[in-house]
Amino acid sequence: LYLFFYDLNSSSIRTDKTMIATVNYKYKVAQRKFNDRVLWERVQQNSPLYNNDTIRTADGAIALIEFNEYTRIEITDNTMLQISLDKDGSVNVAVGGGNITVDTTASSNKSSVNLSMQDGSVVRLDAGSKLSAVSGEDISSSIIVQAGNAIVANAIGESQTLTGGESVSIEENGKLQKKKVTVTSVSKNLKVFKID
Repeated sequence: LYLFFYDLNSSSIRTDKTMIATVNYKYKVAQRKFNDRVLWERVQQNSPLYNNDTIRTADGAIALIEFNEYTRIEITDNTMLQISLDKDGSVNVAVGGGNITVDTTASSNKSSVNLSMQDGSVVRLDAGSKLSAVSGEDISSSIIVQAGNAIVANAIGESQTLTGGESVSIEENGKLQKKKVTVTSVSKNLKVFKID
């Protein structure tokens, strides 16, 4: 029983690769898969992540990926993504579906975060910005820029620049459709974004 518990809750550390980020789960289970392996393993708090690792979350789970003190990605339940880091410090995230929030508001350097969505669209988030993105097989991708600037390009070559408070969704035909974002104050600590 002890060995089963130990095996279930152990996490691998690699010596052949350089760590690019850490992952913490806030609630329930998050799992990681190395690029060169086929097995998924549960992550422990402050588990190291390496180039091209894939992370997924279970039902009701929330996890936080920290590349440095300036770049953070929060993923909610039923989300899968693959991460990598360029030599210039830019973060690349391939979103396989789900909900993510990318926060670079504390960053003042030139590095950016590049999201590749499931429908083929690409989002480039500048340093000092924050956005939320939704992607999935049964829904069209939606990007909400909460602060700063982002450039969204679809698979057919159209692009739009978004600033804080703007939103865009990628329709079934691949077209970019700007949407209005309404912010409603519910309480001092909570804000709800409603897309019309």
